[in-house]
Amino acid sequence: MGEFLSIKKFIILQLGIMLMIFFGYALILPQIKSDCSKIDLCTGTISCDCENELCLCKYYDEDGNIKDVECPNNYLD
Repeated sequence: MGEFLSIKKFIILQLGIMLMIFFGYALILPQIKSDCSKIDLCTGTISCDCENELCLCKYYDEDGNIKDVECPNNYLD
C-alpha cells in the first residue's frame, strides 16, 4: 500500500487510460447514438414491410416528408 508509481509508469498508465477513453468515444459512442436515433424513428413509423428480422418502414420527418428507415422486427411489436 505504501508504494508509489514512478513518474514514467504513471505517464504510461495515464496515456493508456486516455487511449481507452478515446477509442470508446470514437468507435463505440457513434454506433450507440445511431442505434438510439434509429429506435426513435422506428417507434414513430406509419407503415412497414417486414421480411424475417428486418423491416423497411416509412416515417414522417421534421418537415412532414415521408422517409424510409430499416427497423428490427422486435421494435414494431
